[in-house]
Amino acid sequence: MYFPLKGGSFDSGEQEYIKAVDDVTFSVYEGETLGIVGESGSGKTTLGRTMIRLNCLNEPTAGEILYEGEDISNFSRKELTPYRKDMQIIFQDPYSSLDPRMTVGEIIEEPLVIQKKLSLTKRTERVKKLMEMCGLNESFINRYPHEFSGGQRQRIGIARSLALNPKMIVCDEAVSALDVSIQSQIMNLLLYLQRRENLTYVFISHNLKVVYHMSDRIAVMYHGKIVELADREELYFNPIHDYTKSLLKAIPNVENGYIAGGSQINYEASLPDGYSFTKIIEDNQALYEVKPGHYVYCYKK
Repeated sequence: MYFPLKGGSFDSGEQEYIKAVDDVTFSVYEGETLGIVGESGSGKTTLGRTMIRLNCLNEPTAGEILYEGEDISNFSRKELTPYRKDMQIIFQDPYSSLDPRMTVGEIIEEPLVIQKKLSLTKRTERVKKLMEMCGLNESFINRYPHEFSGGQRQRIGIARSLALNPKMIVCDEAVSALDVSIQSQIMNLLLYLQRRENLTYVFISHNLKVVYHMSDRIAVMYHGKIVELADREELYFNPIHDYTKSLLKAIPNVENGYIAGGSQINYEASLPDGYSFTKIIEDNQALYEVKPGHYVYCYKK
């Protein structure tokens, strides 16, 4: 996903782009949580929004987005409508993501109205059930977002995302705007809902501890690329890429892991001749599987 810069280049006159997501390939498996971690500006949010075509007026620059074998990368808004029920998103900001002019009931009900599902009575029943599932008293149904705390607002957003019984939910920094004590409550709620509804999550965060707690596999992003992808235990305790190591070193009090001197295996010896992991981003990179399920970007010397 490239975004054009206004004015282009003064030297060549050619259009220049910000490569927000560049040469990224991965799969999300049913029932798992795939964590996407990286610093601000690494392309995490753009990746999440692109994969579910949230900004459907901005088509992906290149590549394919396959949902159950169907390429949805060039679908129009109308063509995407039937797929919306399966792919939902929980936004980072629980304040700006809720319409202040709508009641809690109207916010949660809106996907059901758009998709023309259920009668008014059935929709109201569904809204009350979702509120109960997400820890919201049904007496809140006619209240407005400004009457709630950040944690309660995020519960409203979660309930809205569940309205259409989705298969996959992109959690875009879903806890980063909340107090630490509330973060744990929301994470536990998401885990409970995943077990109950057999949900698949793409969990985006800049916090490796949070991603480790929530995820089955973790992908590390840097400058629009995935530089390392592995099971959470493998990535946390046997990181290979320099950037992944630097992220882990920034976490305080990591015990029995990489920072405390965990397993240090020389995976570089398994690379083809002339390749190395020692630089973060270079030309002529390749995503290399150093061991089953553990992928790392390496570069040609």
